Amino acid sequence: MRSTLADALAGTHYVQLTLRGGDVYTGFVLELGDDLVVLASVEDLTVDGYELIRLAAVEQVRRSAVDEHFEALIRRSGQGVLADPELGPLTSMSAALGRVRDRWPLVGIECGAEELDDDWSYLVAALVSADDLRVHARYVTTTGHWRELDVVTTRSITRVTFGSRYLSLFAERARPWTNVPWRGALSDEEARRWGPLSGLLEALGRPIEGLELRRLRVSFDLQRDRDDPSRHRGRWWGVEVIEEADRVAAILLQAQADDALEEFRAPFVEGLAVSCSQEEVREALGPAVAEETTPAGEPSDRYAFGPVVARFVYDESGGLRRLELEHVEH
Repeated sequence: MRSTLADALAGTHYVQLTLRGGDVYTGFVLELGDDLVVLASVEDLTVDGYELIRLAAVEQVRRSAVDEHFEALIRRSGQGVLADPELGPLTSMSAALGRVRDRWPLVGIECGAEELDDDWSYLVAALVSADDLRVHARYVTTTGHWRELDVVTTRSITRVTFGSRYLSLFAERARPWTNVPWRGALSDEEARRWGPLSGLLEALGRPIEGLELRRLRVSFDLQRDRDDPSRHRGRWWGVEVIEEADRVAAILLQAQADDALEEFRAPFVEGLAVSCSQEEVREALGPAVAEETTPAGEPSDRYAFGPVVARFVYDESGGLRRLELEHVEH
């Protein structure tokens, strides 16, 4: 198998790969490493984008008279084979993904269905970070909406697609999620501003065992607090969900790491970084509805939109410590 790929790489030839499970992918071999192979992807004799495939997932490599004929048809059609994306030595999936992230806005990630929420085995997303344990990505729905952070086990990934026309169009048209139940209470400006957090906002006020919180559990790995069962924490993601009467009453996003939570690791409010100051919050959002002090003596600014109160809590120097999102019944 490896020798066939090496021969194809030497001449940038067309091959067919069959993965364990039966999926078939075709293309021109551009890079070959110890663990991964990169193809210029071909579908219906059209070259479009790249495939990064884990060799351990490949069951068979074919380079036959059929493939030679298909290669000749493609080359005679005037299509050029895509340039080598130069992802490096291809010794680890995480390193290769880091290079992909720096150059392509969206990727398609494929892995076993048991590694993704529900029945998903393919995820279209913007890569946020990757290491040898986990890949963090902000996914895009099939309706083109940005949602919250998702987490995939790195070793489970068998194939990554990038640079295709399909993904490029999705990247151009992706937009914040705005059809929350109370969408009509928001102006277009508010929907745009809070859109990056829309996956979290949609969970507010919903039943604790509903679909929305189930997605949060997978995306942020929430654990129920032993001493206070009403609190669910995602320590490494900087998220805390507070339950009241079996509903999601509030969500806390940690801007500064403390003993209980690390810094929030997901898209934040449009126009604001997680690490920001009170001055920057007011510049982005305008004057607060109220300036308050928390029971712990921390200064805070309160903003309201729809049935949600957003409270920005600061430290002594005016840096953002956390954002508290609370659902308020009217």
